[in-house]
Amino acid sequence: MQGVLIAYPLGLSYDLIAALHQRATIFCLVAPFLQTAAKRAFENNGIDPDEVEWIVGGVDSYWTRDYGPWFVSTTRSPKGIAVINHEYNRPRPNDDEAPSKVAEALDVPYFDSGIVGCGGNMMVDGTGQAVATHIAYTENPECGTNDDSSVPLDGCRKVDKVMERYYGVDTFHVVADPSNVYIDHVDCWAKYLSPTQIMIREVSTSHPQYDEIEEVVTYFSGTQTAEGDDWDIVRVWTDSDQPYTNSLILNGEVFVPIVGSIYDDDALETYRNAMPDYVVSAWEGSWQSTDALHCRTRGIPEFQ
Repeated sequence: MQGVLIAYPLGLSYDLIAALHQRATIFCLVAPFLQTAAKRAFENNGIDPDEVEWIVGGVDSYWTRDYGPWFVSTTRSPKGIAVINHEYNRPRPNDDEAPSKVAEALDVPYFDSGIVGCGGNMMVDGTGQAVATHIAYTENPECGTNDDSSVPLDGCRKVDKVMERYYGVDTFHVVADPSNVYIDHVDCWAKYLSPTQIMIREVSTSHPQYDEIEEVVTYFSGTQTAEGDDWDIVRVWTDSDQPYTNSLILNGEVFVPIVGSIYDDDALETYRNAMPDYVVSAWEGSWQSTDALHCRTRGIPEFQ
């Protein structure tokens, strides 16, 4: 990645932003009337505002993962990438315009996929496979609504075709959300660590979602990587709904949210064992089980 997209007002500590800046350029969405204050705040906290790429445009929230752009490789751009937009599944019009603002700032092509979605509910393996929860279907008109339990198969195929045409996803795994929370985002319970490894949360048998989580583990145990091998499924202990899967992998480092739990160290060790070639760092913040570090950041890929 060449950069990380965040938004001001911030949802991250300046210490974390400085650490991200050691790995990539910080791109920051900011309203015009807040830009001076934002630059001053960055400077007061030891981050040179002249080294930040400021993208002028107001936002309604700091969840750049959810409303931010999706990037694809394409020959239609001299820079090799393009921005694909999805309609943000929240009534936040300024947020919804962020992808076009980023595309303009990067001077890359912009396309609208025409489907409703959110970045926290899209997980890709880099080889043409993607995972989302059921709302990828139910939030799109072709597939009924959240209140409609009968999802038309033809409508789901339309979404699958959009995912293939615009995003290069030829295998789209859509599963019922196993965590039983309002947000239904895949990054609350799983994370692709590589094209051969997938991390899925683990809980005790007394946890109310134990059966649902194990069902999704069984599902992925029955799927294969792009090379035709079984997935290496890594489990991370989240019995109190800790957001350990809501992490950011960035240029050789894994930024993991911690919450002051006795299981924080175990979670970090799980990442280190699974990803021995990466630096694994721990970060405190105003994290929740449904909203942590991954939700508030978005990688921007290198050109070409």
